Amino acid sequence: MTDNSIVHLMVHTPYKVNPRGQMLVYVTEVWKLSDDGKSIIVQAKSKENSEESERSWTTVFDKAN
Repeated sequence: MTDNSIVHLMVHTPYKVNPRGQMLVYVTEVWKLSDDGKSIIVQAKSKENSEESERSWTTVFDKAN
């Protein structure tokens, strides 16, 4: 399953007349079941509207029982 979302953040900038700025972060998550069926693997990546670079990470949820 793939989930695409946009996170709207208000960023505080100290020492400015109008200290609040807007930031949009675009996030894509790909959810997969592991081959043995005991874990869910989430591969995520995000990119801010003002940055060229992209961040990525993987989260693994293991079955408790």
